[in-house]
Amino acid sequence: MRDGLHYIQKLSNDMVAEIQALEKHYNLTKNIFFKIDPQALVGDCEQVSHILYREEDDLKGYACLNCFNGEEMECTVIIEDDEVVFLKIYDLILQKAKELKAKKLLLIIDTNNGFLAGIVKKLRFTLSFAEYRMNFDETKFNFHENNDIDLQSATENDIEFMAQLDQVSFGNSLEIEGIKGMLRLDLKNTKIAKLNGGLIGKIRIDHVDGVVGIYGFVVDPKRRGQGLGRKILISTIREILDSDFKKLYLEV
Repeated sequence: MRDGLHYIQKLSNDMVAEIQALEKHYNLTKNIFFKIDPQALVGDCEQVSHILYREEDDLKGYACLNCFNGEEMECTVIIEDDEVVFLKIYDLILQKAKELKAKKLLLIIDTNNGFLAGIVKKLRFTLSFAEYRMNFDETKFNFHENNDIDLQSATENDIEFMAQLDQVSFGNSLEIEGIKGMLRLDLKNTKIAKLNGGLIGKIRIDHVDGVVGIYGFVVDPKRRGQGLGRKILISTIREILDSDFKKLYLEV
């Protein structure tokens, strides 16, 4: 692949390995972490696209673009402390956001990343919300806690319930039919939680190369404050522990 910027819809295995190596480099050397859904790298989803920047055939920068709800584009950028290179990537991000008619652009940045935090401040971005990635520590998990939650694979019959949950809980501005469409794209990775036969929540589990991520965790607002969120999470972790995994994290 030639030097410069490259916009790609689907990554090759070699590209994925390069991106993961770049990400790991910043994890280890600068304690900077990035919000990149493993499924976004290896999957084939029309909502996700990628920008790669090369110099002398080496990967120097990467951006993951996710236009997940048709109105917002969420971007994670991995890059050296080079403002000129960042602005090249940023210009292409803006171009793609306009082509996809995204009304809002979200840049996801680790608070430890002083370089990117400084640049987005110059660009007049404002803080919208904060997310946290929580890594699982098996030594602190209570394997023996009683639990009566029933986790089941989500089906088409659960779409209406899950769409209403997402709209209420995440303040989703999409029409309910649009939310249903997004849920169908990832239905195979989604679980619904039941208690005494009644639906009480949903949770998404992604497995990629031994790394397991938990996303989209929602409890029915009418059932909150009863400790059910904890029970759903415990049931989910127990299921994951029975599989072959190397790392587990929860995004909230």
